[in-house]
Amino acid sequence: MVRIDGHPVRLTRPERVLYPRTGTTKAQVLEYYVAVAPAMLPHLAGRPATRKRWPEGVDGESFFAKDLEPGVPDWLTRVRVDHTSGPKWYPLLDGPAALAWLAQVAALEVHVPQWRLDDADPDRPATTTRSTRWPDRVVFDLDPGPGVGLAECVEVALLIRERLDGLGARTVPVTSGSKGVHLYVPMDQPITSAAASDWARQVAEHVERELPQLVVSRMTRALRAGKVLVDWSQNNAKKTTIAPYSLRGRDEPTVAAPRTWAELTEPGLVHLDHRQVLDRLAAGIDPLAGWPGPAATGSDGPPPTAARRRARAGPGGPSSPAWTRRPATGDDAAGPSAADPAAATGAGGGDGPSGTPGTSVASGTDGTDGTDGTGPGAVQHGTEGADRALPEGLAGPVGVELARAEDAVPGPNALPGGCRYELKWDGYRLAVVRDAKGVRLWSRQGHDLTHRFPEIAAAARAQLPPGTVADGEVVIWNGARLDFDLLQRRLATRPRDMAAAVRAHPASFVVFDLLADRGEDLRPRPLRERRDRLERAAPWRPPLQLSPVTGDVAQARAWMADYRPAGVEGLVAKGADTPYAAGRRDWIKVKSRETEEVVVGGVLGSRTAPESVVAGLYRGTELVLVGRTTVLTAAQSRALAAVLQPAEPDHPWPDRIGGGRFARSREAVPLTRVAPTVVVEVSADTGRQGGVWRHALRYVRIRADVRPEDLPRLPDDDGPAPAGS
Repeated sequence: MVRIDGHPVRLTRPERVLYPRTGTTKAQVLEYYVAVAPAMLPHLAGRPATRKRWPEGVDGESFFAKDLEPGVPDWLTRVRVDHTSGPKWYPLLDGPAALAWLAQVAALEVHVPQWRLDDADPDRPATTTRSTRWPDRVVFDLDPGPGVGLAECVEVALLIRERLDGLGARTVPVTSGSKGVHLYVPMDQPITSAAASDWARQVAEHVERELPQLVVSRMTRALRAGKVLVDWSQNNAKKTTIAPYSLRGRDEPTVAAPRTWAELTEPGLVHLDHRQVLDRLAAGIDPLAGWPGPAATGSDGPPPTAARRRARAGPGGPSSPAWTRRPATGDDAAGPSAADPAAATGAGGGDGPSGTPGTSVASGTDGTDGTDGTGPGAVQHGTEGADRALPEGLAGPVGVELARAEDAVPGPNALPGGCRYELKWDGYRLAVVRDAKGVRLWSRQGHDLTHRFPEIAAAARAQLPPGTVADGEVVIWNGARLDFDLLQRRLATRPRDMAAAVRAHPASFVVFDLLADRGEDLRPRPLRERRDRLERAAPWRPPLQLSPVTGDVAQARAWMADYRPAGVEGLVAKGADTPYAAGRRDWIKVKSRETEEVVVGGVLGSRTAPESVVAGLYRGTELVLVGRTTVLTAAQSRALAAVLQPAEPDHPWPDRIGGGRFARSREAVPLTRVAPTVVVEVSADTGRQGGVWRHALRYVRIRADVRPEDLPRLPDDDGPAPAGS
């Protein structure tokens, strides 16, 4: 029996392993839920909790529990919910002790509805008939089908965020800990579950119309291969969703983890485990803290048109948000908005905006040289073909071909006609459409970015003949390295600051494919022909440049190493005889992964059963803590334990380590010091601060052939990481 927050919590068999792959025990599950309580409880308040239990661990049978089990502690808050099948008593998880009780019953997952109970009379058992269920949020579950993953879910999430306008700015993404991404959208005004569900369905169907090659809004299994399901049904009053910060009953203790939008777009996005989540909270990273925050003001959305005012005043009481068509201004022309959650269901016909503006916007309106095709660098194309229509589907938005991820560079004959290898640039995918009227730049998600990159638009108008559609990536260099942060900042730059941003950090467009040449549709042509036409289509002067290509796999592998310091992500392989197939994943992408060698200075767990490596590097003769690995697999733990030796008394590290990136909780935890004689290889990103990796390392293998003295030393100016911080 333990006491938590003043309540006794029974914990039987604390050593029982609930996650065999990581060795995570019932006691450790309890520790997690108690530690995460301050962040998790606000999102459980007033919501009846359905539990998913694994009494014998995640390798055993599981089941959902709604009605409370016999023998629950008498201090546990409970509420009666009336169902058509009869009443059921649910727990209300309202304190750390209640979360700790989950561990005792092996309830690893917590699922809650989008509505809360009315707490006006807490002494009266609550009954929640359909008419009294008022959600305060809408959830979209982005669920990847076969052949797609987190990256595609992120693409869909970004489109939904943009289309939600003012609400999108307050929407928080959560990597589910299972397969996909959840989006939490606040509802500031009263709304019924039925209305919320209907609005969510409209959003899902609209996104499906915008990205039909990637999105499906219906659960029909036959439709889901290669697509992301935008599941809107979890807003039904009878449905529940995994709660933010809940563990998942997977092979490893992953978590439904709130994320920032910035990290969602970082390469290599993965689900987080329970220790990583606690590390983030200890570092002050909680994207749902204080959510939903203040309601969006009128300035965030379109002005209330007469039609919307009439709809808002219509009969029926509280109703759902509606997609609306805002005036066509700036970058958001014809973009849907849901900034007014009180607008009546069906405003604007309930279908949202259809299509996109059919007129081209002349580029270079900030006065950049060459905006009219006559300035420095302009190429005179004459009038032949100037009025020729662009091929069907290429006026914009433009569907682009995609790539599937693989771990190894494919061989030279792996794709039809042989492989052609190109660099994988760390930028934004962009299709440049040049017609007789001007230039438009379209993102992969179908957004018009012409005004975000005026220098690219101006150069394209100057160098490309009308009837040209080119596919490539927009990047920004910062010295000799690509800088994705500068690219993201460009998208948030205000129009009045755009000229200064262009002067300070000009963008470049790296082009690698040609979809149309002077009005001729090249998509059915093989890549080898499209590439030849591409090289002859324009002079390709900065800021436009051709991406290098090779058929030599050895040279391609050398490129991966040579260009890695410049921030190039890896390679893309394409078949020389293949047509351009928008929406298909016939290309192959291979990302560069950097490995490092570190000294094992300590472990979390015991020396005979290490759970994570605490890594060190030397600065002079001082062993400095530089990071911690994610949880070791059982096999990794056994192999490492076989070579670890006890530390000598003069080991420089403390016997407890606390907080931040080195501990799995906010409190100091025991550190098992070991003799710093073992070198291991880890996979690491490039984010360091003071010589310390900001993110968890991934354990790869023991390097028995390398000694600690063989490793490079930390520079003197990196500043040591205090061992107890």
